[in-house]
Amino acid sequence: MSKFSVASKCPDTLLADTALASIHPQCLNILYSRGIDTVEKIKNFLFSDPYKDSFFNTNFKDMDKAVQRLIVAMEQPEQIVVYHDYDVDGCTACAIIVENLRHLGVDAQYYANDRFIDGYGLCVSGVEKVRERFPAASIILTVDNGIVANEAVDFANSLGFDVIITDHHEPNYNGLEDILPNAVAVVDPKRHDETYPFHYFCGAGVAFKVMLALYTAIGKDVSSVFQSLDLVALATVADIVPLLDENRELVKEGMKIIREGQRPFFEAAFRILELKEVNAHYAIAFRYAPMVNAVSRMGKNTDMVVEAFLCKEQGPEIDALVAELQEINEERKGLTEKQAEAAQSWIDLDNLPTAITVCDACFSEGVVGIVAGRLKTEYNRPVFVFSPVEDNKLKASCRSIDGFNLKENLDKVSDLLVGYGGHAKAAGLTIEAKHYEEFCRRVNDLANECLSPEDLVACRTIDTVVEASALSVQLVEELKLLEPFGEGFPVPLLGLTTGTVSTRFMGEDDKHVKYTDSSSGIPIIVWSGGEKAKDKMNANKPLPKKFIGFPQLNNFRGDVSVQFIAEDI
Repeated sequence: MSKFSVASKCPDTLLADTALASIHPQCLNILYSRGIDTVEKIKNFLFSDPYKDSFFNTNFKDMDKAVQRLIVAMEQPEQIVVYHDYDVDGCTACAIIVENLRHLGVDAQYYANDRFIDGYGLCVSGVEKVRERFPAASIILTVDNGIVANEAVDFANSLGFDVIITDHHEPNYNGLEDILPNAVAVVDPKRHDETYPFHYFCGAGVAFKVMLALYTAIGKDVSSVFQSLDLVALATVADIVPLLDENRELVKEGMKIIREGQRPFFEAAFRILELKEVNAHYAIAFRYAPMVNAVSRMGKNTDMVVEAFLCKEQGPEIDALVAELQEINEERKGLTEKQAEAAQSWIDLDNLPTAITVCDACFSEGVVGIVAGRLKTEYNRPVFVFSPVEDNKLKASCRSIDGFNLKENLDKVSDLLVGYGGHAKAAGLTIEAKHYEEFCRRVNDLANECLSPEDLVACRTIDTVVEASALSVQLVEELKLLEPFGEGFPVPLLGLTTGTVSTRFMGEDDKHVKYTDSSSGIPIIVWSGGEKAKDKMNANKPLPKKFIGFPQLNNFRGDVSVQFIAEDI
């Protein structure tokens, strides 16, 4: 259940400004509603030069140490193993490092944990496997992990490895200072002593900055590094970091490269997924990213993902790889649906706790994160979904809402945890099964302290209101100027007002409903809204005249028209 508020309308003085004359008033309304409320801010948001000085800034803590160690490795030469996470962010960050090091002639290899055996991040058993698999390696460079791997780094040091940490997660913190791993360098924008002005890169964004710093230091043309921005864009959207400031510029530039089809992976994925266009909020977030993430969720080797990203040639090889990724994702979808139903069966709607915790022997560690996300969205409260693992332990994926910081609150129950890590809104943890009940009680107490009943009702802002007769192909095209959409800058929520509407049901069992505004002919589609619409009609309730959603273009046999995709509210 959500409540809605309507944003303030852009003032006439701003609408009349000659510098903004070329921008559609509804676009200005949306920007104004989101705090981009001056001529200068709007121009910077829409038309800023991405290759300004800040784009080339690599002045992170320990960046010089990381770069110098890599330069020595180039000169010796030495073999480097990139130790990456198994999700989209980790695999893309790995490919960015590997392709750019190999471009310099470096022997760069890669390794990731099996999530069902070693779990997340640099660990002692993983270091042992790196030593076994790559006996010539002398450097382990982590991407998208490692910031809390103090024990594993010490173990790697004892074996003679030099370790370079690149990560974007929160470090261990004792209230005064970070407790960093004893590595050659620790590059992480979340360090509490970091002075870099932007702190919300994903792991691939940090990897991009490391390669940019290396190429700059040795006087190498950085154009090849910038060709990796397509992977940065994929990871930045998939890892749900804010699409603001530098992240926004990284994604905008990376999307251009994706659309050009320069990397065979993206060209093949576009064809095999039968996409009509590539954007951040749908193509990347709901098609590309789940396909990549499915590999580790289903217990497959993520080497195939990195190989797909690194592939340089169009043809049968990359087509087969992408087709295999999609087949694995279809299996993952089926498993997710079954386990989401099982999770729902554990929830007592008459006694819904502030923090939802569920555990079932049927849950798979690979998909509990998706299940947790669904429950968080449906009930708008923190969710912890546990699956059993070996040695009488449980693993959980956690998702949260504004007002309940997972990392900070897990710190408060760390005495119950075997291990944990993550962000404010997404985290993972391991616990002994005997502590489960106490964990549920304590985390719910913490949620009650942090959250009020009002916090548990999602409040969403309608960016602007438009009449159905005002919807046009031009408006929908101009709304694309505001892309990319994602975390921190979501797809605009439009209020649509109509006159008289007619109704038609669509799909198997009339699952969907399409309303049509009689004056403009604009179709308003509510996916999965058929049952509720019929209930209203049977109760002789009037047809709706106000809708919430977003317009899109429908291209049918070359005839382009506007349709409005509305929410079932």
